[in-house]
Amino acid sequence: MQKSPQWVCRILDRKGARHEEPLSKMNRDNGKILRLISARLTGKSGAPNWLVIFLFFTFIGVMNFNRFYTNELAEGDDPNFYHYFINEMTGAYAVMALLPLLFYFFKKLPLQRDNWRTRLPLYLLASVAFGVCHTMLMFLSRKVIYALALQTDYDYGRIGLRFLMEYNHQFFTFWIIYGIVFLVGMMREHQRQKLKAVELEQQLTKARLQTLQMQLNPHFLFNTLNLISSTMYDDVAAADKMLANLSDMLRMTLKLENRDEHSLAKELELLHGYLDIMSARFADQLRI
Repeated sequence: MQKSPQWVCRILDRKGARHEEPLSKMNRDNGKILRLISARLTGKSGAPNWLVIFLFFTFIGVMNFNRFYTNELAEGDDPNFYHYFINEMTGAYAVMALLPLLFYFFKKLPLQRDNWRTRLPLYLLASVAFGVCHTMLMFLSRKVIYALALQTDYDYGRIGLRFLMEYNHQFFTFWIIYGIVFLVGMMREHQRQKLKAVELEQQLTKARLQTLQMQLNPHFLFNTLNLISSTMYDDVAAADKMLANLSDMLRMTLKLENRDEHSLAKELELLHGYLDIMSARFADQLRI
């Protein structure tokens, strides 16, 4: 299928007045890049891509395990492989389990320039709540996994001190997650603005083209009817043929007027009718 350049567009092109401006290559390339990044971070509906998030936190858990386990080995200790692996993976997955709550909080209470004085204390309280929930999730999940998989009890030490110890890095984790959510939101807003600008550009181009069509249609019809009128005195058959071509072309134009696309065969048929009229009008001056 081909984009529907109406017959008036062909006339404009012959006169060198091409008003249908294509989108710039930069706009198209930027749109592709933004859509690619957004597709990796979020789904088609804008929801988080949980498969990517799961793989990311799995990677974080494995890297933390490797760091602490190999550190114990380097210091000459004999660390328990399963203990370190379970501890670090549950720590990573506990953060992932709390992400829906964090996303909801960030969406309902966005931190902005005009409200940061009132929202910042809420965010600090939210980071504390996040730390408490994260610590409890780690503790409970490890208790269950240790009992089922290792047939032993998990000792987390003094739970009160654990809350304080874990909050040291939970605070930074909270703000890192907020920063990522904020950047993704900015990226999606930038993409939305780009798409809106493209749509406005297309609407402006279409409006300009429609204005030119409205100006050109009467001019074309006036010249063609004058040609038919003058030809009738010399060659009735030729005038009758031009009138039939004009009628067919106008009928087809009306059918295609509200269509954005049509077949190449229809385009060629419309073009042939127009060329027949122009050939009769300009005679030997027109070469095809």
